Amino acid sequence: MVDKRSHPRFPCSREVEAELFRAHRRHSIQKAQVTDISEGGLLLRFESPLPRVDRVVLRTAGVVLSYKIRRAFERDGAYFAGLQLSTEE
Repeated sequence: MVDKRSHPRFPCSREVEAELFRAHRRHSIQKAQVTDISEGGLLLRFESPLPRVDRVVLRTAGVVLSYKIRRAFERDGAYFAGLQLSTEE
């Protein structure tokens, strides 16, 4: 797989609570693992496929951040989502 990021990425292994949204309506909450992070966003790993959602709100260590899903894919039986920090509320 070719890395298309314009920023260097840094490995991470932090478990987070991912609140999933579609069209600004909460869909569900899933546990996820941040596998890497960069200035441009981060990569989350899920245990099951993501439903059709367009935004993720992460809550970890008292911090709440909103991300837009840029790409979701499956690799070696794991499910991933590439996220970009969102400035909309």
